[in-house]
Amino acid sequence: MSHDPGLSLRSTTLPAALRLLETAIGIRFEASPELSSAVDPWDAVEETAAGAGLLARRVILDGRWWEGAGLPMLARVAERRSKARATDPDVTRSPAGTGWVALVPHPVSGYRMYAADSKDEVEWVVDEATAARLSPFAYTFHRRFERRALGTIDVLRFAWRHNRADASTVIATGVAAALVGLLTPIATGFLIDRAIPTAALGLVGQLIAGLAGAGLALVGLEVLRSLAVQRFEARTTIAVQAAMLDRVIAAPATFFRAFASGDLALRMSAANAVQRSIAGAAIGTIVTGLFLLANTALLFKYSGTLAAASVVLILAAIAIPAAVGLLRLRLGRTIEALDGKLNGLSVEYLTGVAKLRAAAAESRAYDNYFVDYETLRALNRRSTKLANLEMVALSLLFPASAILLYDLAWRLDIGALRGTALTTGQFIAFQAALFAVLGAVHSLVGTWMAVLRLKPLWERARPILATVPENDTARGQRHEPQGHIHLQGISFAYPGGAEVLRGVDLEIRPGEFVAIVGASGSGKSTLIRLLLGFEAPAQGRVLYDGKDLATLDVRRLRRGIGTVLQSGTLWAGDLFTNIAGAANLDVESAWEAARLAGIAAEIEAMPMGLYTLVGEGLSTISGGQRQRVMLARALATKPRVLLLDEATSALDNVAQAAVLESLRGLAATRIVVAHRLNTVRNADRIVVLDGGRIAQSGTYAELAAVPGHFQSMLSTQGA
Repeated sequence: MSHDPGLSLRSTTLPAALRLLETAIGIRFEASPELSSAVDPWDAVEETAAGAGLLARRVILDGRWWEGAGLPMLARVAERRSKARATDPDVTRSPAGTGWVALVPHPVSGYRMYAADSKDEVEWVVDEATAARLSPFAYTFHRRFERRALGTIDVLRFAWRHNRADASTVIATGVAAALVGLLTPIATGFLIDRAIPTAALGLVGQLIAGLAGAGLALVGLEVLRSLAVQRFEARTTIAVQAAMLDRVIAAPATFFRAFASGDLALRMSAANAVQRSIAGAAIGTIVTGLFLLANTALLFKYSGTLAAASVVLILAAIAIPAAVGLLRLRLGRTIEALDGKLNGLSVEYLTGVAKLRAAAAESRAYDNYFVDYETLRALNRRSTKLANLEMVALSLLFPASAILLYDLAWRLDIGALRGTALTTGQFIAFQAALFAVLGAVHSLVGTWMAVLRLKPLWERARPILATVPENDTARGQRHEPQGHIHLQGISFAYPGGAEVLRGVDLEIRPGEFVAIVGASGSGKSTLIRLLLGFEAPAQGRVLYDGKDLATLDVRRLRRGIGTVLQSGTLWAGDLFTNIAGAANLDVESAWEAARLAGIAAEIEAMPMGLYTLVGEGLSTISGGQRQRVMLARALATKPRVLLLDEATSALDNVAQAAVLESLRGLAATRIVVAHRLNTVRNADRIVVLDGGRIAQSGTYAELAAVPGHFQSMLSTQGA
């Protein structure tokens, strides 16, 4: 590899930079031929990463990032170093750059930067001057779980992958520490038998120096082991947590009906806690097991008879924590279930405080929460009592072991039985080795009983891992919607409920403005959920431009669809973030979307403009403004398909008219669910749903002129 700094950084293409990252990440990228010419670099990186089973994440190269330890990154060379803040929206969302580079963390410290042209590769140590040549953003990559139902072994294999070096370090240091640890009982016996009786002060000094050296060696080995364990835990924690979050986000919409938000958050963290505990237990087992074997061998070297008799003490050290652990395991399932329920209630109460106060239901909510909370406290007290009982029993084990050992040695008369006397020093060394064995056994059993107690936690995480994610880039066909939508014979029912839609046939032409109206419960919102792939029809097909939705990458498809749902909310952040969403928009594009949604003038009047903070608990904007911000988000990417479910229900007539006038000029297929019929007066076609079937279809004037459901709705609304 060349180290010639004369190689132009701007010559490295995206596929070449990805190849430079393959060794560091341990994944092979399958870059498509058109990757280098992709208009949107983020789109190209994300698609390539998804094809390799990775999740791409955009990060900011801020501060002295090159001095820390981190993940391998993909970055771009800047046209010129921007003086704007790295957190400015125009910087992070409009990344100007030419060539690509790979940023790889060095095993010792810092980062190395790699670039390549058609002839050579070049490496730099990243310093302040080198970092200044890069655009202020980069991409990191996280591994995804396989897109199938997963079990315990799958998660452990995922966590341990690419961590063999650290595992080898732990094993090597464990072997060395076990061997060095044998010096203490051996030296103790030698000191009592040889050095003290002969008053050999020089020998005593040598033994002390040797033990001090062994102690320092153990400290060094422990430092190496701790660093390896920390690296291992940090890498596995990041990998599993990122994969779990991706798994939940990619889950079908039907999955979220089964869990409260707070409960689901606990379930997400459960898998990471379990794998971290099992990984720690496995590492601890290796180290402690080696120490246990070495000291057990020493026991039999000194006295096979005493060693065999000591098996009873070893079994006691196993039985006590095992028995208590099994009792605590029975309590664990109930504790975890109650904890999840209470966490879910906490989130619901915090997000619905205004509703509780409006209904004067604070006392009822308090009582509802604390009934389960008191039960949880009682169960935790029982579990703690069992743990205390275990500690008391084990604290008595060591002095009892010493008493029994001395009594056994006196009664068995070891010298007479074996023909050779066990010296005082050897007996003291045997005792030290036995206590080391008992401590190691207790540590091993305690570790694995702690892992066993996590079984209820793992059972709570299992539904997430057992749920197969939606079709994505790795499994579904990529398709950009062009606006032609066809619902063929759609029937659908929610689990345990009656049919919501029955034999719905509806074809919508590109650019058509179609309104869906009907009484509450007629299936309007369900139809939107089917179009988005949130639900799968029991019968029939949803076609986009002649392609079955079931075969498409639904996450990619939704990028080409602007959506405002009836239950939609704003994200915590500023208005710019909410309008831009996940798209690479600059500020001007966000303003354009705000103008289309009829909210631009009101945003301009706000002191912080587009950077006005909104979100849960903030009352900076009204309900009507909130709807128009969500509409601006839907319009921001200029989608070819627009799905609006009661998107203007909170607007007054003047604001609604302005929004509808903007929508009329869009070159997009518009499907609007509305309750107020004056909202859809200018629709190309109005579809009336009744009882899950299409009862009527036509223009506003046509439907208003004939008796039927639409005319009845007009009469009810006084239109």
